[in-house]
Amino acid sequence: MKRVLSLFFMVALCARVEAEEIGNFDYYVLSMGWSPSLCSTAGGEDCADQVQRGFVLRGFLPSFERGAPSFCLSGVSGPTREVADAMDDIMIDGDRAWWMWKKHGSCSGLEGETYLRAARYAYESITQPWSLKELERDVEVPLDAIRETILMLNPELPESGVAVTCERGRMTEIQICLDKDLTPRECGTEILRSCTEDRIAIAAIPQG
Repeated sequence: MKRVLSLFFMVALCARVEAEEIGNFDYYVLSMGWSPSLCSTAGGEDCADQVQRGFVLRGFLPSFERGAPSFCLSGVSGPTREVADAMDDIMIDGDRAWWMWKKHGSCSGLEGETYLRAARYAYESITQPWSLKELERDVEVPLDAIRETILMLNPELPESGVAVTCERGRMTEIQICLDKDLTPRECGTEILRSCTEDRIAIAAIPQG
């Protein structure tokens, strides 16, 4: 009996601490994944039939200057299946949208529908280098060249507000840092250091 009560109070305490932290973060990290890399990486999303999408919304993370909260016990309403499925035009699928809410959106302090609406707004506010979708083969480029292209297309972004992530020498994501009101801002150090390669490959979208 004592053990059961002890466990109950531990759970209650965790829930209270989580509740106090809801919405208490520094900024959002918008993650735009490059689908040809995501779909070919071992352990990546099962999305071979959607590999031609190019940049997709992969994450919208409430973040601290160091680290990020996840799986918060917010108690607010999550997105309905209909709302989550409606995100599949910019994500891999609706399941990914619902998972993004469960893991990250629950820490935003926003209800599910509002959170996904904010994520869409952030994603659609970024001008993407659509020319990458026309690559006929994989190319290797300097890491800085990718960042500079994003900055040229989006002059409102600060130089340190864009980061590139990589895995096995391939570009996997572009990350954009935004304040809570979704205005561009600088990224934290650990975001900027997410890829330490000098040159990385950009996977071409399979044709046909």
